[in-house]
Amino acid sequence: MNKKIVFVISLIFLFSITIVVILSMNLRISKVNFYIEDPPFQIHATWSYRNASETITVIWRKKFIGKSVVKFDQNPQRGIPTNYRWEVRGETRKYANIEGYLHIVSLSNLDTNTTYYFICGSDQNGWSEELSFKTPSIIPNEITFIVGGDSRSNPEIRNQISELMAQYNPEFVLFIGDAVNDGGDQKLWDNWFEHMHKYWIKSGNTVIPIVPCLGNHEKNASNYYAQYALPNNEQWYSIDYSSLIHIICLNTEGQIDGNQLTWLTNDLEKHKDTLWKFVFFH
Repeated sequence: MNKKIVFVISLIFLFSITIVVILSMNLRISKVNFYIEDPPFQIHATWSYRNASETITVIWRKKFIGKSVVKFDQNPQRGIPTNYRWEVRGETRKYANIEGYLHIVSLSNLDTNTTYYFICGSDQNGWSEELSFKTPSIIPNEITFIVGGDSRSNPEIRNQISELMAQYNPEFVLFIGDAVNDGGDQKLWDNWFEHMHKYWIKSGNTVIPIVPCLGNHEKNASNYYAQYALPNNEQWYSIDYSSLIHIICLNTEGQIDGNQLTWLTNDLEKHKDTLWKFVFFH
């Protein structure tokens, strides 16, 4: 074969290899850049469904959109994503004055009186540490819960109270409004949910769910509704915490009669045989 032809073929071959190497490097770089470290923060829990014995809702924030996933199991899995037996995907929320995104995942059809271990986040941006929650018994022998509110202007005292509260291992908190001083100020909400993430944790790294109501300082702001995920219209709602306890939340910052009164009358009638009824409002 002519030496010139061999030389040209060799150049083409080397050129092709170079292109393949460059493409491979670009693919690897693209794959690396796809993962952006963005672990969940401001993790908190509540109930979106009325049946608290078999459900829980986990809410968190992230800087980037990502996916909304909770992986969970009835045994500790040390936060290793591939070890958890179940996963549920939820929704992502965004509103005008929040930086980043809210992620909300509701779990249902859970076993009663059971501790679940979970992580939240996504493979794309990272996972939380392993936390846990406990579903109540259908017929509990005893129950400990906390009632409080108006934490809006005393962050140091608020932190101390929450730290003390967690030592008593409450099953939930009825929060009677005025979590922040101005419900339209997202920075105040950021501080509130960062506080919950840090202090509303009891033994076993177990989250303490919140059952909140509107206070006057919430100002009926969209921030309140976006960062919780509550039953009914979120202004007034009820939760069945076991077969013995029915919890009713009312909104005293709006019109008390009319639709709210009609709803309350019907709700009480439906639960007239429930042994314990707790009603809370601001």
